[in-house]
Amino acid sequence: MKNNIIRNGSVHMGGEKQTATSVFGLSFRKGREKNGQIHSLKQTIQSLKYDMQVASDRLGAAMEEMTRQSRELQRLADYSHEREMSLRGKSTAAKQYIELAFGQMNDVTEATNEIQAMADRMNGKMSDASLVVTEVVQYLHNTDRMMDEIKRFNSAMLTEIDGLIGHLSKVEEMNAALVGIVEETSLLALNASIESARAGEYGKGFAVVASRIRQLADQSKGAVVQSSSLLAEITGGVGEVVKAVEKEKRAVTRGVAEVGEVRRRVELLYEKVSDAGTIVEKAVESSYRQVGLIRSTAGELDRAVGTINETIEDVDMMLSHVSEQRDQIGALNAIGDNLLKEAAELRAAVSDSGDVPSDNRLQSMQIDHLKSSLAAVAASAEIATLDAGRHDRLLTSHMRQTPGIQAIWSNRADGTFIFSEPPAGLLNAKQREWWKGAMEEGAFVSKVYISAITKRPCLTISTAVTDAEGRRIGVVGIDLSVES
Repeated sequence: MKNNIIRNGSVHMGGEKQTATSVFGLSFRKGREKNGQIHSLKQTIQSLKYDMQVASDRLGAAMEEMTRQSRELQRLADYSHEREMSLRGKSTAAKQYIELAFGQMNDVTEATNEIQAMADRMNGKMSDASLVVTEVVQYLHNTDRMMDEIKRFNSAMLTEIDGLIGHLSKVEEMNAALVGIVEETSLLALNASIESARAGEYGKGFAVVASRIRQLADQSKGAVVQSSSLLAEITGGVGEVVKAVEKEKRAVTRGVAEVGEVRRRVELLYEKVSDAGTIVEKAVESSYRQVGLIRSTAGELDRAVGTINETIEDVDMMLSHVSEQRDQIGALNAIGDNLLKEAAELRAAVSDSGDVPSDNRLQSMQIDHLKSSLAAVAASAEIATLDAGRHDRLLTSHMRQTPGIQAIWSNRADGTFIFSEPPAGLLNAKQREWWKGAMEEGAFVSKVYISAITKRPCLTISTAVTDAEGRRIGVVGIDLSVES
């Protein structure tokens, strides 16, 4: 029994050992599980803190971008207001000018109507002048024909006078022959008288005949002398007539030439009058068209004044809307400023809730090397163009060639991103210390902080981009992981 008790006791004691061991093992496992849960919870809390810090950073960047955009909207609204005020002033001035032009067009219309009336009267006068010139030309043609007839009559008269002169010449010849006959008869009568005297009584009868013959010869001689004198007078008269006819012929010739010249000049005058009449007719037609155009233009000006009045009303309405828009943008700016303050306070609260782990893996020499290589990239002429395609090519190549780079990007002077690989987690980097440091100092190395891209601790190296004049026009930067 004792042995049984002992055995039972041994058995009992052995059971207690087994129970204690089991309890201890269970407690150890539970403690280890609890430690694992605590570690997991700490990691979750740390990840949550990182997410909250990234969220606050993104909120701040978003608010910065919203502020930038609202300022740009404000600038555009101010510019629109200024332009619309200028447009209103110019529209009002244009309206005044058009109204003045409208009044002047009315004056021009009246003047054109007067010109049109004068042109009508001138056209009538030109028609009358054309008729008169036509009659003058007809009269000159008739005069020309009459002068031609006079010229023909004059030529015929000269021909007749030439014939008369020929006849007179023959008469003079005959008269000269008669003078010879008379003289010879007188000589014969004288001889007969002498012979009758010699005959004595027998010659008395013959003496009477000789005396009678001498009387007839003397009478014939007197008649011949008178006829010769008359023929001389006739010949002289005919000569004077010939001279007069020749002078008349020359005068007629000159008259014909002068009439021809007058006719030519009158015909030229007629052509000029006809041309002037055509011009006056065209002027009358043009004046009618001008009156029509002026009336049409006056109507268009009247409609233009109406359109400008409507434009001024629309501009006034737009000015009212722009003023409301400016007020709304001002309110939006105030909200943005408040949200920026809230984001800064949230970022500060998240930062105060626990330190970001730091790591000394990155040695100073490594950082200096990375700064130098990044500065060489920033100094590239292609980077200075701020062209997204060129930045993509150069920065992506630099990232592939340089180990340890977690992210690479570039910004403009207003904080907006040109390029980012991976895509940027912020809309605007203007609130980041690395952006401020690079724009102010030219190059900057940040403290360890939470990356908005990876949401993990990182260190940033940034360098300013400058133009040919040395002005800072942007930033290039790289993120380096500080976790093992």
